[in-house]
Amino acid sequence: MFSGDEERVTLLCTNDMANVIIDQFGRDTKLIKVDDDHFEAKVDVVVSNQFFGWIVALEGKVRVKETENVADRMSNLLKKVSE
Repeated sequence: MFSGDEERVTLLCTNDMANVIIDQFGRDTKLIKVDDDHFEAKVDVVVSNQFFGWIVALEGKVRVKETENVADRMSNLLKKVSE
């Protein structure tokens, strides 16, 4: 997705986001049950502001769980935007 460094990230998602994740990352994406309401998906993404924008557009239903570096970058971007 867009330009930047590619990294494997873990996304924590609500169950209703399964089709969104499959549409974005493909049918081979493994969805791992976390609890009755959530699953995780480990995906390779190009880390960029556009990727973070995509996450934000999903209104908290998809969150960056890992890596800490990517989660921190997103948090810093959101702080910057909200100032």
